[in-house]
Amino acid sequence: MAFEENHYQQLIALCWKDEVFKKELMADPRKVLNSVGLIPPDGLVVKVVENTHVEFTLVIPPNPTDLSFDHLEWDRVAGGGIAYYVGG
Repeated sequence: MAFEENHYQQLIALCWKDEVFKKELMADPRKVLNSVGLIPPDGLVVKVVENTHVEFTLVIPPNPTDLSFDHLEWDRVAGGGIAYYVGG
């Protein structure tokens, strides 16, 4: 499933706007993703979790096979970033 950044952003915005959509996505992610045209491949387990003001989920993506460990040094990794919201 090609899940582009704009798809992710649109899903997040919809979850913030529509609590019912968010609850349905969390309860049955495959069904909801299918309904918006994002079809997960058969056999792929989709999990949806929600960060809170006191709980943060760190997602570690699969290990890329085309990078050596040397490319993963902190001062040489390109792209990405960490954003963490602490609100009240």
